[in-house]
Amino acid sequence: MRGTHRLVAGLAAVVVVPAVLALPVLTTSAPAIHPVTPEVAAIPLSGIDRLGLLDSVTPAVTVSNLALPLAPAVVTAATSTAAFTLVGVDWRGAAPPGTTVQVRVHGVDGWSHWSVLAVEPDHGPDTGSAEALAAGVRSGAEPLLTDPGSDGVQVRIDSAGGVAPTDARITLIDPQTSGADADAGIVATALSTAQAAGDPLRPAIITRAQWGADESMRTSAPVYTGSVKVGFVHHTASTSNYTPAQATAQVRAIYAYFTKGLHYSDIAYNFLVDRFGRLYEGRAGGMAKNVLGGHTAGFNQNTFAVSALGNFDTFKPGTTAAAAIASSIAKLMAWKLALNHRNPLGVATLISNSGAGTSRYAVGAPATVPVISGHRDIGSTACPGRYLEPFVPKIRTLARAYMGTQLLMPALVPSVTPYGASGGTLVTTTTTPVSWKLEIFSVCQSAPVRVLTGTQAAAGVLRIYWNQKRADGSAALPGTYRLVLSASNGAAVA
Repeated sequence: MRGTHRLVAGLAAVVVVPAVLALPVLTTSAPAIHPVTPEVAAIPLSGIDRLGLLDSVTPAVTVSNLALPLAPAVVTAATSTAAFTLVGVDWRGAAPPGTTVQVRVHGVDGWSHWSVLAVEPDHGPDTGSAEALAAGVRSGAEPLLTDPGSDGVQVRIDSAGGVAPTDARITLIDPQTSGADADAGIVATALSTAQAAGDPLRPAIITRAQWGADESMRTSAPVYTGSVKVGFVHHTASTSNYTPAQATAQVRAIYAYFTKGLHYSDIAYNFLVDRFGRLYEGRAGGMAKNVLGGHTAGFNQNTFAVSALGNFDTFKPGTTAAAAIASSIAKLMAWKLALNHRNPLGVATLISNSGAGTSRYAVGAPATVPVISGHRDIGSTACPGRYLEPFVPKIRTLARAYMGTQLLMPALVPSVTPYGASGGTLVTTTTTPVSWKLEIFSVCQSAPVRVLTGTQAAAGVLRIYWNQKRADGSAALPGTYRLVLSASNGAAVA
């Protein structure tokens, strides 16, 4: 009450001096988020410009098992363009053997050095999928994100015997700008959105709406995969000196390249993270759901991926930035893997469905990899870069710590038991000591036919045996049963 009296007295003082009331009080509100449609330009590629050939450099790569030596197939002149932030080189069908792509761009500091773009990109829809078979889908090299305001480009393509890719072109993306890009409160909004979802593990993630995704650019509904077994860490192999506002625009540029350049149904990655540790929603379909991406050739099924914005083969983040990136990826991994009851410190076996990209595995071959893997763990690639890959073990450890109390890898052994048999055992792994409850439901009843309870004194394997008896001791009838296991450790519930 004493504080209230002081407030009233203060208001009375203002009334005595009306000039104070005449002073305007200016308030600012955060810019409204809205879809932003990037500008996309295409430049057809053909022929060899002789002056351009003098400006270019022979690719410093070694390609083995070629019937013919590498030779220039396409070389452009140094070409002025409208402003862009992303350059890609794409074509129809498969690239000729030995194809290498180099680009350089013109910016405020003049012409850049020549950059080699990987021609066997690691993203891509699954072979034979509706997305891969859709009309207009193109192949291409990895795109290059440049400094904003780049206004010139030059391209050189070499291949065995100098054969050019079919319908080759340069794709330039200007992601445009939005007042919301520089909104300092965007992460706080993302955090409040996560908290409102009621999932304590869900990290703050900048949504598609918040980074300005134009949903009309998507060409099909999301497709879903089975339970997630592995989370992959990638990098975009591009410029790393962007600001927070530019990072949001870069996500739009990547989205535009995948949808308007390569004609994929959506952005390839499920999530992205910038050098400031801010997470972004990638492919649409529900962040908590297992959306099929196009990020790791041969291994998109039963996986998801987060890609770090930047070339972490050349960019070494400082201690603070590295910690922010690793922590954010670990929080994302903890959340997604907990939803699928996977152990961040474990391993999983995937089956390759494509030998495309940098995959080291033929179709049908098994690949056993860590549950949290860098892309190089499964592909012949430097991704996610020599300065990010060393953080993957730390990401695994952090993800496990962030998980708290969880039940991992539950399985019923055997999964089917004959009527009248001795029963079955539910096997899972607890991450902490727990008190547990197992409810057994018949599909014909809403109430459980049996409830078992107990405690687990330490983290580790938990085995719960059900003897196929009902609560009254009678034998359970033949049929299908649903087992629901819950556990708690104080306030933490799994």
